[in-house]
Amino acid sequence: MTMTSDSHNQKHHHAGRDGERTRGAQSAGAPRRSRKRWSLVVAIAALAAAALAVGSPMAAGTAMADESSNTSVDTIDTSDQIDPKHMWNTDNAIGAGAGESAPVDIPDTSAASPVTDGTTDESSASAAGTVTDVAADSSLDGNDSSATTGTVSNAVATNSAATVQLASTSSSVTWGTDGDSKTFTESDGTVFADPAMKVIDVSKWQGTIDWAAVKAAGIDAAIIRVGYCNNLDSTFVENVKNAEAAGVPFGIYLYSYADTTALAKLEATFVADELDEYVTSLRLPIFYDIENWSSWTDDDGVVHSYPTSASAFQSIVSTFTSTLAARGYDNVELYTYLSFANSYLNTTSLESKIGWIAQYNTTLSYTYPNYDGGRGWQYTSSATVDGISGNVDMSAFDEYAFLDVNSRSTAHYSDIKWLSSQGITTGFANGTFEPSANVIRQDMSAFLYRTDGSPSYTASSSEQATYSDVSSSTPHASEIWWTTANGISTGWTESDGTKTFRPTNTVLRQDMAAFLYRLAGSPAYTPTAADMATFTDVTSSTPHAKEIWWCASVGISTGWTSSDGTATFQPTSTVVRADMAAFLHRTYDVMNG
Repeated sequence: MTMTSDSHNQKHHHAGRDGERTRGAQSAGAPRRSRKRWSLVVAIAALAAAALAVGSPMAAGTAMADESSNTSVDTIDTSDQIDPKHMWNTDNAIGAGAGESAPVDIPDTSAASPVTDGTTDESSASAAGTVTDVAADSSLDGNDSSATTGTVSNAVATNSAATVQLASTSSSVTWGTDGDSKTFTESDGTVFADPAMKVIDVSKWQGTIDWAAVKAAGIDAAIIRVGYCNNLDSTFVENVKNAEAAGVPFGIYLYSYADTTALAKLEATFVADELDEYVTSLRLPIFYDIENWSSWTDDDGVVHSYPTSASAFQSIVSTFTSTLAARGYDNVELYTYLSFANSYLNTTSLESKIGWIAQYNTTLSYTYPNYDGGRGWQYTSSATVDGISGNVDMSAFDEYAFLDVNSRSTAHYSDIKWLSSQGITTGFANGTFEPSANVIRQDMSAFLYRTDGSPSYTASSSEQATYSDVSSSTPHASEIWWTTANGISTGWTESDGTKTFRPTNTVLRQDMAAFLYRLAGSPAYTPTAADMATFTDVTSSTPHAKEIWWCASVGISTGWTSSDGTATFQPTSTVVRADMAAFLHRTYDVMNG
């Protein structure tokens, strides 16, 4: 009898070990390619000197699925998806450092475009206002979420808190702790981020950095300047190499001088080239630094001035982001300062990309309208950090576990972070986790194996011959054979008598329930009448009904609750990676009670 189950999602693009994708990035020390550069010559007299500072155990994708054990199941794949640096504002500037005061002359191989990089951060010391900190870990799979929504408590553990006093204010912001995570609190008691990351941004103005000392000082991440326009920051390669060696996660930023879409495309191409050549993976986004800059004249006599309309910036930002997306870099956000955001970037589309804001004050008045990602607030340019000579910009960020997983907007963030901390997933080679991607069966096997502690196991010859579609070259072949040897998976028996595992088929929720139940040791369980009434779409004829009810009874899954109060499980929906993280974490807790 031919089995029909776990229909394969053709959009699934995971390949290689543990489903990891690679972009083919070279190492930080790889030789440079030659490329065209703009000759940039400019005299900037209008700007005062200012500081520019912002300057895998196994691969990801392992999810759980509960296969239909040798019963013909017609499955439905509904893909259960969860569906800058700074130019000053002359008002209330706090703290200025040494900016680039002389013209920068770069060999001209293209057109001439004079650019200098003399900038400072703006601040608004007079700005008041508060930012309400809401845990926005909305559930991917309805109520199957471990996240709670609501206002985060302002209570902060201050026994190990670090207080940062800003030069022109009498109050302070506070770094504290909450369990094993940092918190960041504004002077009025508003919790900006919990959990929080302490993030510096650096460029050539910081000189040679001792990255090991930076890490030891408690810095969680950095944002490294790749350059300005299409000019490489002279310390970028060194900073990337040494930050990686010290284990300091990072993102990058580019200071933009684009006033046309052509220049925006040039800048994006430059960024992609540098990332391809020197960066293996990013933990924080690519930030496009949008702010005021002085006019400059290119070799053709064309005067370039920063745009003064949101529509012009919309075209520039759209070109920059789409060009990078075409090169495989789609996590691009904007950095700017408060007054610029409120005047030139105040459209829904642009606001949806502003993830990092500069406002040098002890309270933040920007509310991140239309933005739902991880937030960053650059609150001072006068921080001091071991390993760096002089002052450095400091920001508070919502915590990032992966480039596309943050504590504010990613469902099941704490579960994904737990999976990473336990070595159950390392994400993809490009630094992402892909929380909304479907789980496939070969990855699910790896996740199950690691959740059980990666026990010692060597497949026998007979075990290796179990499935006609699994060989030693199949990703996670050993883990697939392990799940079979331990009765967690049985695969399908085809009409010719052979058995198949269907490694790249997606995992259904009903199959996931069976896998988790078996991983937990198939505990004795008889569903009660109340258990059997938990979900309106699960009956005794549903494949793996008992296992589904067991998952609900021990708190592994709660399904979706409708407005009328009834709950559904959606047995034939596909499991996505974020949900899988929650299921695995909860199963682990059940197993280790």
